[in-house]
Amino acid sequence: MSLIIVDDDAVYSKTLSIYLKEKIPEILDTYLFTSPNIAEKFIEKNKSIISVIIVDYRMPEISGVDFIQKIQNSEDSYQILLLTGMIDQSLTLSIRRLKLFDILEKSEDFSKIVENIKRAYVFSTHIKKRKEKYNQLNLRYLTKKEDSHSFIDSIVGESQSIIKLKKDIKKIAQSSAPCLITGESGTGKELVAGAIFEESSRNKNKYTVINCAAIPPDLIESELFGYKKGSFTGANSDKIGILKSTDFGTIFLDEITEIPLAIQSKLLRFLQEGTIQIIGKNAEEKLDLRVISATNKDINMEIYHNNFREDLYYRLNVVHLNIPPLRERKDDIKILFEYFINFFSVLENKHNIKLDNEIYKFLMDYPWPGNVRELKNISHRLVLFSEDNKISHSELPLEILNYKIFDTNQNNFKESNNLLSKIEYEKKIILDALILTGGNKEKVAQIMGISRASVYRKIKDYNIYH
Repeated sequence: MSLIIVDDDAVYSKTLSIYLKEKIPEILDTYLFTSPNIAEKFIEKNKSIISVIIVDYRMPEISGVDFIQKIQNSEDSYQILLLTGMIDQSLTLSIRRLKLFDILEKSEDFSKIVENIKRAYVFSTHIKKRKEKYNQLNLRYLTKKEDSHSFIDSIVGESQSIIKLKKDIKKIAQSSAPCLITGESGTGKELVAGAIFEESSRNKNKYTVINCAAIPPDLIESELFGYKKGSFTGANSDKIGILKSTDFGTIFLDEITEIPLAIQSKLLRFLQEGTIQIIGKNAEEKLDLRVISATNKDINMEIYHNNFREDLYYRLNVVHLNIPPLRERKDDIKILFEYFINFFSVLENKHNIKLDNEIYKFLMDYPWPGNVRELKNISHRLVLFSEDNKISHSELPLEILNYKIFDTNQNNFKESNNLLSKIEYEKKIILDALILTGGNKEKVAQIMGISRASVYRKIKDYNIYH
């Protein structure tokens, strides 16, 4: 597997890569990029072979934060670490919208940096190797034949919004009308679609899941509708489209707004008439299948910007379900967290894991921009790296540990109407962390994501006495 370093400082990157090859021999290839644009193109074409991506915070073409937003992936097929000279106010606010494995401070010794990179590599490799076992455990979500669990059972929560969502799923499942599911990324739209299918009378027939964003725009028509041999260059044999192969079943079109406008008209005709026209064939064919679609975008804005057909929206939106973000159903955070901890404990053969009670305070304070998916991924990491069957709050990711302190500080800034300099801001953060931890420098280092040596140096530099 491969590791990528994106940093305009070629000397630093080269030195780090040499050290990494020596200390982590399992890494087969290391690719160095001084240009984020070139790196982005390489990552897009080679996702399957990449384990770890290390990105510098400050680069001339684009900031590390903006670059990570472009390349971060929902499946966590690779882990991303951010390199920074110093954790400042701007970075503190920015990392809340990123999916990071960790933040690395350049002033740290290479040995410490490599230790964190190795953890990211181990986690990425582990996820890839354990995919098969993970899928086996998830079979209970795909069938009722061998297990009493179902899709709807796996929608975990006791909040009023989740109770209502489950009731609505059972009602909607009785119909064959098109259904549109909306909600932020990571809320569980695919799970809800699966539950609708499973509760419906079509559940003995085929269920097909299509991620519209994952199919290249120039291929999506032939993938959905199929083609006849000789209809275009390269069509060496007949191809049955996804819609036809799902006849009498249910198709779930995730990220529906990514379908090109030219293909939207053909999809609209299918929804209106129940017929499709295969490429290269004049006659239309009648199909009988239910269409469930989903998007995490504001579909009305997509219509306003002429990216999505309004008439297609009305056809897809006969029945509508909106899944609330995790920050609006905080009653479910503890239940979900314990559910995932138990699930991954089985997956990783770690039993009777004890949780630090302090952990819940941090989980409840955090706004969960990545929603349930983010909570699930963090739970997996905590279980994987747990020692002595214990998980402490100090093992939570930096963005969660820091959130309450930074959030409090931001409120203070607004109240005072004074803009603090970067130095004043960092000094205040350190002082608040010292107060919070009772002067424990080790805990301050964990909260801020820097080394203990850096904490002592900054205390000295800023003349902080506590």
